Amino acid sequence: MSHRARWVVAALILVYGGILTASDLDFAGRGGTVGATFVNGTVAGVLPGSPADRAGIRVGDRANLQAADLRARMFITRDIFMFQGERLTVPILSGTRTTDRSIVAMATPPLGRAELLTVALVSIAYVLLAAWVVVGSGTITGYALAVFCLAGLQTSVMDAFGPLTLPLCTLIFLIGAAGPLGLVTFALHASDDHLSRGRTVLQILAVIATIPLLAAALSEALISVVFPGHGIPVDQRYMTAAPPAFVFAALAILLVRYVRNPAVRVRIAWLIPAMVVLLVFTFPQPAYASSLVLGIFFNGLPLLAILCLVYAILKSHLIDVRFVVSRAVVYGSLTSAALALIALLDWALGGVLASSQLALPIEALTAIGIGFWLNALHGRVENLVESLLFRTRRHAEQRLARVSRGLERGDDPALIPVAVVTEAAAALELASAALFTRAADGTFSRVAAYGWDDDHIRLLEPNEPFVLQVSGADAPFRLEGSSHIPGAPEEELAKPRIAVPIRSHGALTAFALYGSHANGADLDPAETQLLADLGDAASYAFDRAEATRLRDVVAELRAALAAAGSAYAGAEMSPSLRSRSGSGGATAAGAT
Repeated sequence: MSHRARWVVAALILVYGGILTASDLDFAGRGGTVGATFVNGTVAGVLPGSPADRAGIRVGDRANLQAADLRARMFITRDIFMFQGERLTVPILSGTRTTDRSIVAMATPPLGRAELLTVALVSIAYVLLAAWVVVGSGTITGYALAVFCLAGLQTSVMDAFGPLTLPLCTLIFLIGAAGPLGLVTFALHASDDHLSRGRTVLQILAVIATIPLLAAALSEALISVVFPGHGIPVDQRYMTAAPPAFVFAALAILLVRYVRNPAVRVRIAWLIPAMVVLLVFTFPQPAYASSLVLGIFFNGLPLLAILCLVYAILKSHLIDVRFVVSRAVVYGSLTSAALALIALLDWALGGVLASSQLALPIEALTAIGIGFWLNALHGRVENLVESLLFRTRRHAEQRLARVSRGLERGDDPALIPVAVVTEAAAALELASAALFTRAADGTFSRVAAYGWDDDHIRLLEPNEPFVLQVSGADAPFRLEGSSHIPGAPEEELAKPRIAVPIRSHGALTAFALYGSHANGADLDPAETQLLADLGDAASYAFDRAEATRLRDVVAELRAALAAAGSAYAGAEMSPSLRSRSGSGGATAAGAT
């Protein structure tokens, strides 16, 4: 998918997530509660004195999901939130009879609103992470993680968008059903989109296991609404057990890959604690229903998992984060923070100042102030993000920029191997680097290397397939299977990953080979561009060195020519030669 298409998808994700997070923020201000919690369709907890308690609902009662309308089924199966004063009819099974219990949601207590705000913050974080990985990655890994993030949005848009309710809820249900598959796919593809045979089989099994979830989502969101009583029956126990089972599968996959493949350990290490947190979150915890403080903690667990995922992506360079983080995510985060602040202000002032009609002017002034604040921060965000998140990258950029300028201003060819190999490897903390230069006979010999042994190849013939590839390349390219170099390091870290052609007067003069980072992370596009710039500087340095050599040759030839001319002119004008020539002529005449 092209970069522009990824931005379009990210924009759709932000619109979709914005609708759902707006619903979450709305619930934070106007949300209500009935005081009952359902697990597997059975009442797990009832708060004393709550509307559910007054309606006669008791712990252990079981709901008749077939007889419930869509709103009630969403509340029972997904534990969604309700508006204050909203009426809900819950059909309760009593033996073979079904009794409808009418419940009116009461105002949510302050801690309950804090819990709703926690859910909204989690939704905002999920949306930003999904948009980020789509824009920055463009791989199956990124799209799979985005699907999982969008499935994690806990919201309800019933009765909020009129005619859009049915198609939007269908989309929500289908994405929610595909979320576990997205997580398993992310675990299978993380750090390596080329699946082995075993991981391919696991991917197929995950797709098959997702089919009942998709069928149930389609039934619940669409079929049972259009055709009441004709939905696809799916065992509720499977629906409850599937999410933690998929998370456990993702955790197991990552653990096996961590143990069996040391080369990817650094890249997936922080994904493992994220899966552990998500596993705890997906298990039903009825105890949290009796404590709002524990409920806040429980609903905030995904934030910890998101932090682990973000750190894993930043640390292992799974995507090109420099542009995306510094702009899209940071500005999006600031905007989301502003919306959250306005929502908190509405929550705090709505009840206190509503009667005095001061809440709206204060909110308007605050929104204007936040707008000016964001505008003032616009010019400073880039430097702040660069200094906090990309300090090492920034130092590397500055160091290699100085090295490139030094190459362009110097004319000593001995500086080229130092810059291309030693400085590049030190600045980017690479596991290997090597420089091959062309000799007079057309062969390429290794003149400098880091992370290469004496046993590794030192000379490449001009008819080697790799030499032909690098001769035809106009920019750095990634070395894959067909670009293998016989005799190069085979270790996972030192193995060449990037080839940088270096040309002089249009002809291939040299090329540089670079391995992964010393910590196992691959080179991202920004770092590859740094090496490309260094290669351009080396090309310029080769041109200057060749020009200097040619000037010296021309100077030597001119000096030799001048010396030869002077000697010839001296011979023509020498008096001794002329006298010898005259006496010789006279002797010849006398003899005659």
